[in-house]
Amino acid sequence: MALGFSTALANAFLDAMANGGTTQSFWDSAIFEVRSGTRPSSADTAPTGTVLASMTLPADAMAAASALAIVKSGTWSDSSADNTGTAAWFRIKRSGDAGTTNTTDKRLDGSITATGGGGEAEIDNVSIAATQPVTVTTYQHTLPN
Repeated sequence: MALGFSTALANAFLDAMANGGTTQSFWDSAIFEVRSGTRPSSADTAPTGTVLASMTLPADAMAAASALAIVKSGTWSDSSADNTGTAAWFRIKRSGDAGTTNTTDKRLDGSITATGGGGEAEIDNVSIAATQPVTVTTYQHTLPN
């Protein structure tokens, strides 16, 4: 399944490209949620499943784009998982996200797998136990050419 952009985030990307701006501010200090359950059909939809781990991304969370791709920069981790379960998908959102179905919150949804599994995000272990540390080992976002 491909990454799912909310309408607001897609518009922000388009606005940034049209105006010579940057999307970096979306990533900086965004919240990365590791979730169980079935991923919603759209990033405009309220999240499903349980939040297993949640981490605030570092400032400069993404390296500079190269070859139509950006990759994570810095450490993305939660030192103590919130709940027990199997990681199935992720949502990246901004602080203050209403958590409801809407087209105004900037969000990004994607697949998550264990390291080497080929998900849009990869974590050290998809079988999460409450209080264990969780680390995103790989994240790459590629736009089509």
